Amino acid sequence: MSKTNSKKFQDNYMVLKEVAEHLRTQTEPDIDELIPMIKRASQAYQTCKQRLEAVRNELEKYQDIFQEDNDNNKSDL
Repeated sequence: MSKTNSKKFQDNYMVLKEVAEHLRTQTEPDIDELIPMIKRASQAYQTCKQRLEAVRNELEKYQDIFQEDNDNNKSDL
């Protein structure tokens, strides 16, 4: 299973997918593996969440800029 300290969304998303698949396909749960897996998934989730929030904030800035330009163009008519 992948281990990552990466800040990249894709790397952390893959960790989440791998952990979910591993848990889904286990025939017998390995309790000794569970806590480290959940910890790794939790860290990956937090990183994904932070990246998504950063992208959303950046897109909102551009949306405001485009809206201002659009409003200015309408007032020029």
